[in-house]
Amino acid sequence: MGFNFVITLKEILLKTFCYKKLSFLAVLCFCLSIPSRSQDPRIAQEVFEMGNYFESIEQYIRLIEKEPNNAIYNANLGLSYLRTNIDPAAALDYLLKVEQIGEHKDILYLEIARAYTFHLQYDAALLYLEKYAKAGKLKKDEKENYERLKANCYAALDLMKFPVDVEFKNMGEDINSEFADYHPFLSNDGNFIVFTSRRKVRPGSRPEFDGYYPSDIYVSDFDKYDWEPADRLNDRINTVYDEQSVGITKSGDSLFFYIDHVDDYGDLFVTTRSGNVYSRPERVASVNTEAVESACSVSHDGNTMIFSSDRPGGSGGLDIWMMHKDENGDWDNPMNLGKEINSAFNEDFPTLSPDGRTLYFCSDGHPGMGGYDLFFSSWDEQSRIWTKPQNLGFPINGPGDEKNIAFKNNGNQAVIAKLRDGGYGD
Repeated sequence: MGFNFVITLKEILLKTFCYKKLSFLAVLCFCLSIPSRSQDPRIAQEVFEMGNYFESIEQYIRLIEKEPNNAIYNANLGLSYLRTNIDPAAALDYLLKVEQIGEHKDILYLEIARAYTFHLQYDAALLYLEKYAKAGKLKKDEKENYERLKANCYAALDLMKFPVDVEFKNMGEDINSEFADYHPFLSNDGNFIVFTSRRKVRPGSRPEFDGYYPSDIYVSDFDKYDWEPADRLNDRINTVYDEQSVGITKSGDSLFFYIDHVDDYGDLFVTTRSGNVYSRPERVASVNTEAVESACSVSHDGNTMIFSSDRPGGSGGLDIWMMHKDENGDWDNPMNLGKEINSAFNEDFPTLSPDGRTLYFCSDGHPGMGGYDLFFSSWDEQSRIWTKPQNLGFPINGPGDEKNIAFKNNGNQAVIAKLRDGGYGD
């Protein structure tokens, strides 16, 4: 599996097509693995509950070799696959085995349904959702998850009837690694890319408790025929904690990023490039609040900023907000884009087309293929509103998380982070 692909979009996408905390997980993590305890079910359960699903997979594979019909081992192995980008489709066989053994809770039917979506078998997923609904009275959060997944299944079946004419090409080993590479953003001319990676940086460094290495920001320039090897930004920007790219100006000279440090998180920063030198990061004062601001971008004319935040006054979860510069060049008060765009869940990574009339963003609230899907909305000049979001379609969107898309200025090519066969890793 792998992601970070350049995609070539036919004109149908932009002209006539009417439909569809990161993080992508690392495929190869040198996780804590102690041979003398490698077949201890207590250790397996411990790393599973910690959320270190990479190590959990290794532990339960060994345990199942000795006890292939153990329901707990099969359930936890299936759920571990389902919660990583190693191979979520592998979860299905183990979860079906648990059903066959007969020792399980009703929630298993929901997880089997989710596993079927990674095989694009949405009809089968719907059958298991009905099993789940009939098994007993659902609590509020259970009903919510059930209804969201059910809506996604019906939406996915419709989207798969009209696939987008799109061609994928992996960006190659100078950009992608065996680890997670995600949140890519292009300059308008397509010759500069910034992205996030959870690759191992220092010899002897260890992953965090959940099995991931800290995320860092990388950049690369296109040199005539190919991309230069990606370069990790300096320690002014990247620290021993987590930094993630979340936006870029059209020239690529200013990079927006999000931090998740022990004592400081939830704010957006900006750094400016002069040649190959990046300035000391500054907080994006006009956006940051005590709430979480997760991503932002600026229109091509520099007069509009659009960002995602879970501040009060939204529809729920992360919402998309917009603000404009006034006649004095100051930012006015942010305006929520409303319930047509924002759902009760999360909308994130908003960007505007060069003419400012098309909004791209991701959502896990609007029905789609599953997880986060990419959507677009058009500005209706006559009614002065953003139109109902349309899904970017299948196979651009899939059952995993598609969070951002960055177009070149010709509109026919874009870069996207996506789980697909044939990649370098996660």
